[in-house]
Amino acid sequence: MLKKNINRKGQVMIFIGLVAVFVFLLAFTLFFDYLLLSPGVSGEEYRFIQQENSRLADALLLPGYPESWNKESVMRIGLAENNFLNETKAGYFQELTENDEGYETGRSLLGLFYDYLVIIEDAEGNTIHSIGNYERIPNTNGFITEEDLKSTNPSAIAIQERTILRETNGVSNVKIKVYTYQR
Repeated sequence: MLKKNINRKGQVMIFIGLVAVFVFLLAFTLFFDYLLLSPGVSGEEYRFIQQENSRLADALLLPGYPESWNKESVMRIGLAENNFLNETKAGYFQELTENDEGYETGRSLLGLFYDYLVIIEDAEGNTIHSIGNYERIPNTNGFITEEDLKSTNPSAIAIQERTILRETNGVSNVKIKVYTYQR
């Protein structure tokens, strides 16, 4: 009879230990999710920033509307044409965002709530286009960089990267880096 009670006590202790480990891992996960990965914003708000960032990155790989848009006719911004980067559209988008009013127009056309920065780099990592708000992000080298953005200490930032083809002296890959952030 004494032997049965000892086995039951051992089973209960193992169960309590497993529950304690589960609670610890859950608390640890929540700590990293809410405090370290998204300082200054709630986990739900950070997930919304990430979703908006992903939607923006995907939208830039479309042609936009109308398909042959320019700064005056654009209704939806997109930078691709037949799976290639359209350099003209990227230039229009960059020109559009060079002042506060144009930046807000771009944000509205993209359907964004948060601020954004788009950096297009060639295969060697050289910046081809830097598309964002030059008046809100101080920069010193002619292009807004990730370091320039981070120097403004945003409370949350989401980053997506997409690859698209570019046709200049042959075909090569270019990276479209998309940053969505809250100041």
